[in-house]
Amino acid sequence: MLKPVPCRGCGKTVYFVKDKRGKTQILDTVAPVWRIKIGFDSAKGVPIYEAERASGDTYVTHFATCPKASFFSASKKEVPSNA
Repeated sequence: MLKPVPCRGCGKTVYFVKDKRGKTQILDTVAPVWRIKIGFDSAKGVPIYEAERASGDTYVTHFATCPKASFFSASKKEVPSNA
């Protein structure tokens, strides 16, 4: 069972899970994911776009929503001056 824990940067609840390659992924517990359904109005001859909130096993990486994500980015970490 997944254990929700707080993000050290923003405090939002996240899951730590391993992907197929064994790398740890940090995911939002409540994903702000939207799916766009595309239809067609044959009477008007135009496409119809309808947004719906995704449900089920769909999650978003927390790095996309965390305001402190750059704090944890490897490219943002300081490199020692004698390296």
